[in-house]
Amino acid sequence: MAKIKMKINNREVEVEEGLTILEAAKQHGIHIPTLCYLKDVTGTGACRVCQVEIVGAPRLAAACVYPVREGLEVRTNSQRALDARRRVVELIVSNHSKDCLSCVRNTNCELQRLCQELGVREDAFKGGHTPVTLDTVSPGIVRNTSKCILCGRCVNTCQKVQGLGILGYMNRGFETKVGPIYDKSLADVNCMQCGQCINVCPVGALHEKEEIHDVIEALPSTPVEITGLSEVPAAGDKFMSFETEKQAKAIAEQRKNRSREQDTNKSGMTLEDLFGKVKEGLKLIKEEPVDLILAVGGGSVIDTAKAIACGYYIDEDPWCLSNHTVTPTKALPVGVILTISAAGSELSTSSVISNDDTLVKSGFNTELNRPLFAVMNPELTYSVSKYQTACGIVDILMHTLERFLNDVPNQYFTDEMGIGIMRTVIECGRRALLNPNDYDARAAIMLASSFSHNGLTGLGGNFYFTVHKLEHEISGTYDEVAHAAGLSVLYSGWALTVYDKLPNKFAMFARRVLDIDIKDDLLCAKEGIIKLKEYFKEIGMPTTFKELNIPESAHLEMAKRITRNNTIKVPGFVPLDQDIVLSIFDKIK
Repeated sequence: MAKIKMKINNREVEVEEGLTILEAAKQHGIHIPTLCYLKDVTGTGACRVCQVEIVGAPRLAAACVYPVREGLEVRTNSQRALDARRRVVELIVSNHSKDCLSCVRNTNCELQRLCQELGVREDAFKGGHTPVTLDTVSPGIVRNTSKCILCGRCVNTCQKVQGLGILGYMNRGFETKVGPIYDKSLADVNCMQCGQCINVCPVGALHEKEEIHDVIEALPSTPVEITGLSEVPAAGDKFMSFETEKQAKAIAEQRKNRSREQDTNKSGMTLEDLFGKVKEGLKLIKEEPVDLILAVGGGSVIDTAKAIACGYYIDEDPWCLSNHTVTPTKALPVGVILTISAAGSELSTSSVISNDDTLVKSGFNTELNRPLFAVMNPELTYSVSKYQTACGIVDILMHTLERFLNDVPNQYFTDEMGIGIMRTVIECGRRALLNPNDYDARAAIMLASSFSHNGLTGLGGNFYFTVHKLEHEISGTYDEVAHAAGLSVLYSGWALTVYDKLPNKFAMFARRVLDIDIKDDLLCAKEGIIKLKEYFKEIGMPTTFKELNIPESAHLEMAKRITRNNTIKVPGFVPLDQDIVLSIFDKIK
């Protein structure tokens, strides 16, 4: 076949005579979007999505039907062509049902893909829709004209491929529809239910009939009550029978604790070996100088990287940073690839390290600790276990709540920011635990983690972090206890001890975050403490020392260590001496 020369986007190409512009462009790897086009079946240029600009021509042309010729100059990506395509798709969308989330073609829809490609995000044209026909009578095919875009693919396929001609256009103008004659059901015409029309439909106007719900409804079902479970069982879970409810609950509790221990151990790094990792990292980078430290993980990994980065420029034992005897003045840059939403260390100025020699957990804050960059992809958190996800939820909530509960009045902006973060985390936390692959929920939690601990939610307030200071003693001494687990246990005891000294803020939290409608501040505040404790239980977090396997006999020793034998008070709007710390412990035993 003879060859001709033409130009596409100022690029000279050689193509076979007799081709269309669309075919010629495709041969040379040039993309032109289409919708109604179906090779060897349709060739009408009906939808006009493939419009291109012909140099010297007054009007745009449909690339799927316009033949090439010698010397033809075509522009597929001119602003004129792009605007025309976008306007065509906007017009199509304006008469479309747009129920994408429930559509059988969601994520596999050519119209959806075109909208993404052309940047069609909103309804540009408001108004009525073509009268809808929903045909569900046919044994194998569902026809829904609310989704039909009048591309004609099904019409031509039924006629040219199958030789039946069941489908066609009816009415005129805005009333135009595609279907059998007189808008009959496919069950009332000579349709052989071959499904070819379904295969070529670019949207969900024609789709295979599903009867799965009818099957499920017809199956025999005997409801049973399962005692002692804290979450919905999964298929394949083993069940045991017990004579009494007490026995069942005891076994369920044992299983929950065992599962929590297993999840904790999967983290790959226990708290007590962080300082060891700091020393190990410093040894490596001083032997092999580096330009940047990349932290791939969560808070513990990032905090370790920060300590290494600051320790690189000092000659003393790196613990001098955490015990505040040396203030860093220089640090290596730290980059982050975040794999769990929790500590907010990816944007914070803090680094908290546990010393396995002294069983002391301490941190230091400096602007040098802020990472140079943080890669935050919510999909990286899909594989985080339920328990670790719940730990992250608690960590974010407490980072925000402890800044919110302070004694400086009139913090309007930061209060609202904190309320928004906490409401988001509570709701999206539930969603992520129910569906670990919920991208939107994971993304919201990830952003909340960063904003809760980057300094914004504490602007204008007193920074006490009382519960955190209490908790550092627990996870610093008991390495099997996750930081967030210690926080979920300690919060209610601390809050019930001090809420009457700041009832307005505790009540604001209860009303605005937990939707508790009680007018009296004290009563509302107390109810909020109880409800948050219940939420911690709901997501599988411990709320007592017993669940952490910390005996009551250890309380006094912990209180002494926290208050340095009662020589200091834990700072807060209510400073805590040894006796107050013990009273907090008594409330949560």
